[in-house]
Amino acid sequence: MGAAARGHPDDTEYRTIPAYLLIGDVATVERLAQATGDQIFWAVEAALAPGGTLADARRTAARLEEVRRKYATALPAEGDDPLALRFASGIGRIAETAQATTDTVRQRTRPVEWAATGVGLASVLAVALLTARRREREIRHAVAVGMSPLRVGGLWLLEHLLPAALGAALGWLAAWQLVARLGPPGRIDESLAPAARAGATVALAGLLTVACVGALAALRRVRPSPPATARRPLPWSAMVVVVALVAAAGLISAGGSAEGIDLLVPLLILAAVGVLAGWLPGRLAGGARLPASPRRAVVWLARRGLDSGGAERRLAVTVVTAGLGMLLFGLSAVESTTVSAGDRIAVAAGAESVAVLDGGSSSLDDAAVSVPPDDPLRGGPPDAPVAGSRIPPLPAGNTVVWRSDVLTPLDDFRKDLLVIDPARFLDVAMWGHGPDLAAARAAVAALAANPGTADENNGSGSARAIVVGDPASALVDTIRVAVGASTEDVEVAARVAAFPGMQGRPMYVVAATPMFAKLGPDDPRLRPRTAMPAGVQLFRTFLWSSTSVQPVLTAKGVQPESLASATLLRQDATYIATGRARSYQLAIAGYLALLAVLTLGVYAQRTAVLRRPTDLMLARVGLGRARVRRARSLEFVLLAVVALAAAVAGVAALAPIAGRLLDDQPGLLPRYAFQLSALGLVITAVAAVVATALAVALTTMRSVSAEEDAYRDD
Repeated sequence: MGAAARGHPDDTEYRTIPAYLLIGDVATVERLAQATGDQIFWAVEAALAPGGTLADARRTAARLEEVRRKYATALPAEGDDPLALRFASGIGRIAETAQATTDTVRQRTRPVEWAATGVGLASVLAVALLTARRREREIRHAVAVGMSPLRVGGLWLLEHLLPAALGAALGWLAAWQLVARLGPPGRIDESLAPAARAGATVALAGLLTVACVGALAALRRVRPSPPATARRPLPWSAMVVVVALVAAAGLISAGGSAEGIDLLVPLLILAAVGVLAGWLPGRLAGGARLPASPRRAVVWLARRGLDSGGAERRLAVTVVTAGLGMLLFGLSAVESTTVSAGDRIAVAAGAESVAVLDGGSSSLDDAAVSVPPDDPLRGGPPDAPVAGSRIPPLPAGNTVVWRSDVLTPLDDFRKDLLVIDPARFLDVAMWGHGPDLAAARAAVAALAANPGTADENNGSGSARAIVVGDPASALVDTIRVAVGASTEDVEVAARVAAFPGMQGRPMYVVAATPMFAKLGPDDPRLRPRTAMPAGVQLFRTFLWSSTSVQPVLTAKGVQPESLASATLLRQDATYIATGRARSYQLAIAGYLALLAVLTLGVYAQRTAVLRRPTDLMLARVGLGRARVRRARSLEFVLLAVVALAAAVAGVAALAPIAGRLLDDQPGLLPRYAFQLSALGLVITAVAAVVATALAVALTTMRSVSAEEDAYRDD
């Protein structure tokens, strides 16, 4: 135990009373306090155990709240006791913030998650329908020997039970490992059970779908329609289009955030586009004439194959279009949301680091000019530009920005006047990657080239301004602004929708030199003589930095009024959710691409079986096997191209309503802009190529007994 070096420190409240700093172990301090009759006040800090889950934090916060309430109700009523127990906990606030982040992540990923589940079940249905067509002979035989449709459906369910169980288990395991290895840190034990239940539910739905298809296929053979009765197929394609139109209209007309059936609108629209695209291959085959020579038979045979698919071809094109479209939509949504989040952080923060200066910009300029003395004849300083006034010279990556409230005769609302050094501002401000801030950056570059005619020697010249988000000034070229007691006219240089540092209301951005030249002695860059000049009172001064403002403040010995940074904004739950949801959405997009590839492969395998006798006959009558294979390959290339084009068109059609689905902060600027991702287009095209290659490979594969089976009577 010892005293502090160089004497005892002064008491923090009463400077005349010495205070003692004693350092010792707990046992010694307790014995000393007991011997002197002093009272020891203990301060204890606690933290959550490392590796705790969100549920653990919620339980801890709830128990602490119970203790706090119990103790608060047991306190005596005579007042506060300095010896009373006091404690405060931020665990509840941490748990609430984490829960808000979790909810936001779910909001981001739910549209793609639901759509992926829908595409998966649709693919199961498509495969079941194709299987029913392929096993036509088996179903007829089962009905002929007296098996009921329910028994046939039950056999199909048992037949697919093991693959479904294995698929659900392997899918759950793969998803768990992806989240554990590529997802956010921490244990995910409490998410495993809900994921398992969801996977089991989807697997059961797929099993029931397969069983229903088998039962219905058998039911059609139990009581066949009379020969004179025309078959009326279910108009499922028209139903899909109508449902998609109704859902899209409801989403456009409704208000608030998207939920419920709204989240399936992308899948419905893409399925509707796929339905329409499913009719296109038949139109491409229309009017094909017989070839004049075997060399021209490849294109003719491919077009003939496109026209012979019927409902199976339309169903395959619909599912492939929906899968490729959801892949492109998911990738574009990830990129658009990331760009939107970065742009909104740029607008809210302005720069990476911002400090509010209490004493004006002269505190950063050792050679700042003082406010001119009063004119003895006029009673005040001359109303002219002050010679020697300048923007404080700062290291690269730093700039000073001034902000003031202004009024215009255009309306009764206050606007922000942002005064900048355009050349420095271009390098310091955050510009994001979206089109709105790109337009703002171009406007600042134009303002730097032509800020106005007013300068250090001419206060009567003009100043030019960038108008940001002010519809009231849309029809005027010159705006009269009232800055304190001064009224000045500024010329409109450009109009933009968003700007770095915008604070939720219209703003005018002007260059410092022409604007302050018009203010004369009210220039906020001037150093005060005895009191704060009028300019410092009218304008708030900010130091913006592209890295950190602390080195400049330390070098100048300036204590800021407050500090802010873009890093703090990035810790908001919404922006954290954007990053967390990205990998999840990419995983779902990959799953959708796999579904599209498998669907086209199943359709190719089905057509290869049905057309094998025709292909063998064509090869023997003179076309040759090579030409037949090229024709089948060309057919699937055309199908993939049609599905890819339809998917791109469908995602482009989703752009006007994508903001309602993906933007959970519609009031922020810049507005959410959904754009097709160039990388997404490339990945979707690669998926289409892989699907085509698989389809061609399945078409050209032949077994040893393929020719013998093809000539058998059905």
